[in-house]
Amino acid sequence: MEDSVIQAVSTALHAAFGDDYRYYRDPVQQGASLPCFFIAPLEPVFHPLLGARSRLDVPMDVHYFASQEGDYGELSRMAGRLPAVLEVVELPGGPVRGREMRWHIEEGVLHFFVTYTVFLIRQEEETDMGEIAVETNI
Repeated sequence: MEDSVIQAVSTALHAAFGDDYRYYRDPVQQGASLPCFFIAPLEPVFHPLLGARSRLDVPMDVHYFASQEGDYGELSRMAGRLPAVLEVVELPGGPVRGREMRWHIEEGVLHFFVTYTVFLIRQEEETDMGEIAVETNI
């Protein structure tokens, strides 16, 4: 499910910013095309609920690297745009709203944090009880 959330974030970014930006899931040591986004899941938290239900909180850190390294104006403008872009992302089961959005700029990189909560229903195997015969007399 974490992969689905990463894909949904990437799709939302691409829909908003198009092909002028690159979108990475894995860290690029050198040679990244700027401007670009790096989408990093943080520490997902699994919460069992009653029955077959559970909740998965997927916190994300969306890094943004400006076209000019350390361009704080561009980083600040992007920080202002990302809440609207990432407020709702589309997962296979339907839309999911981002929450706990916050950001900061560190060492010339924008870090935009958002958490998506996904509810899951575990498919339980049904056990066939077989056949039973009951005789009754009146």
